[in-house]
Amino acid sequence: MFSWSIITEVVAFLLIFVLILNLSFSKRTLTPIVKWFWAGLISAAISIIWNILCVFLLRSKDQVPRSLNIFMNTGYFILIVLTCSIIAMYLFEKMLEHVYDKHCIKRARFLLVLLTSSYFVLTLVNLKTGFLFWFDEGGNYCRGIFNGIGYWIMLAEFALLSFCYFKHHASVSKDMMHVMRTVPPVILLIVIIQLRNPETLLNGTIIAFTEVILFVSFYNQKRDTDSVTGLGNRYSFFSELNLKIKRRQEFQIILISLADFGVINCRYGHQMGDEFLYSVADWLDKTFKQAAAFRYVGVTYAVMLPYTGWEQAEICRQRLIKRFQEPWEIAGKVEVLPAAFGDFIYSRNGIDANQVIEVLDYIMSLAKRSAHKWVRFDDVVAEKLLRYRRVADCLRKAVADGALEVWYQPVYSRREQRFLSAEALVRMKDEEGSFVSPSEFIPIAEEIGLVDRIFWFVLEEVCGFLKADKSLPLKSISVNLSMPQFEDPRLLEKVRDLIDRYGIPIERIKFEITEREISDDAAMAGETVRRMVKEGFCFYLDDFGTGYSNFSSVAQFNFECVKLDKSLVDVVQSDQKSYKLIQGLVRLFHGLGIQVIAEGTETREQVECLMDLDADQIQGYYYAKPMPGERLREVLEQQVQDREDEGRELSGMDDV
Repeated sequence: MFSWSIITEVVAFLLIFVLILNLSFSKRTLTPIVKWFWAGLISAAISIIWNILCVFLLRSKDQVPRSLNIFMNTGYFILIVLTCSIIAMYLFEKMLEHVYDKHCIKRARFLLVLLTSSYFVLTLVNLKTGFLFWFDEGGNYCRGIFNGIGYWIMLAEFALLSFCYFKHHASVSKDMMHVMRTVPPVILLIVIIQLRNPETLLNGTIIAFTEVILFVSFYNQKRDTDSVTGLGNRYSFFSELNLKIKRRQEFQIILISLADFGVINCRYGHQMGDEFLYSVADWLDKTFKQAAAFRYVGVTYAVMLPYTGWEQAEICRQRLIKRFQEPWEIAGKVEVLPAAFGDFIYSRNGIDANQVIEVLDYIMSLAKRSAHKWVRFDDVVAEKLLRYRRVADCLRKAVADGALEVWYQPVYSRREQRFLSAEALVRMKDEEGSFVSPSEFIPIAEEIGLVDRIFWFVLEEVCGFLKADKSLPLKSISVNLSMPQFEDPRLLEKVRDLIDRYGIPIERIKFEITEREISDDAAMAGETVRRMVKEGFCFYLDDFGTGYSNFSSVAQFNFECVKLDKSLVDVVQSDQKSYKLIQGLVRLFHGLGIQVIAEGTETREQVECLMDLDADQIQGYYYAKPMPGERLREVLEQQVQDREDEGRELSGMDDV
């Protein structure tokens, strides 16, 4: 029996040791709850080792002083109950982490301290009374009348846990429910075995089994933890959100979305990028003690904290803004990580978790486009959200019914002095038949995942337009290409199949991409562009000068044209510096064999200035607004007619 008892305790210690190693290797932030779990593991390991030493000393009672055995056994009685109380405290903290009312957790702490302190006093009294254990004159260990009171302490703690569990059932997570249904039966079974076999040592086994169940339930589940940051992921965020709403608690959610993080990955590599993401997560977790931090999606974090008033909300806002204006240092790399923020306050307003997610996604999209980079959900934003929903519904219906329209804006060639190409632009009408601005519905299409379907619709319409009149005096039509298309490994094959089906020469279709679209994964986009260029397709770099532009992109991708954004065109006449800047850009691109198209020209003065700067082509309202295909055909036919008339006039003058 002695050997069996030692084996069970050694196995229990090894289980605890394995758990300690697993927790040590994880990137889990040391929150108060995690610290309680650590305390339970360490206390369990010490108590098991202490118990093993006690057993060996009792076996060697003739060689050791009786006072040493009394000291060791007294220490073990204190340690084992202290370990149970620490585990119970951890369970209370875990159970009530979603409950913002702290009165319950304070009472739980008080009762646990009271029970543990009372037992500690009882162990000291035992030195005189022998209520728990005593040693006879031969040094033999004898059980006192209250020897099993430690089990009653454990039972009382679980009774308190059960009471708290049923009282706050609506706020208890599924994992905690699993623990409360698993741990008590397992412990009860082992305690019964222990009581029926008093000579068998199973206290360590009880603790080890409990710790294993807790570890599996809370720390070994990948589904609710982000592997990079160690924070909860979107799944756990949604679970937490549901619990808060069920409990009808008031809370605040702040979203933090890192801007242009693809630059960090390009500059230092994805591994260093992950270190920056972890550093941000660690700061959020440590800074907002009463909050739960999550990796919401991609490079966007969510912080969920109790709402106690506008003053506290403003403090949180200022702290976040200040921190993200300061640099982050990782392994000697120093970077400022600019961010956009979305702020939502739930005040029992009757919306469910899915609606909250919709609100969060919307305010985050607004924040990214806002100059202030901070959007709080209020009545004004709520009205915008209603408009967003209407446009999104209209867009879904238009895409499903094929009710979108493709218009064309012709591009004027300076050398040929006529329209030689055009850009295809998508248009949509609302339920009342009025056109919705592309600047409004295109971002919505990106957010709801319809950009890819719109691209293929536009490309097919363009192919049909070119096929309908092959003699049309138009060298090419450009179509906008975005990141969802680059993510399709069959993009080249599908594009080639489509234009072959319509019998369109490759050189008549051009593709426009923006640097913003390719910044997140330049390597993948670059490989796709290179393969398509090899097949004969040509690309334009669109919106050059909008804030993302850099010359590495121009050098990396084999562009046929660079389109100067309207923001550059607007300042070309403002001062000599702007003029010199754009002149230098045009010369640089021409030196690289790249043509220049100036977008957004609206006045004769702009056109004349751009002509002087040697821009190859000009696109804008000055020459032509976007128009339906039929109207473009009329314009081009009129252009041909005008040139023929001009030719006849010149011929007539020569005859005279």
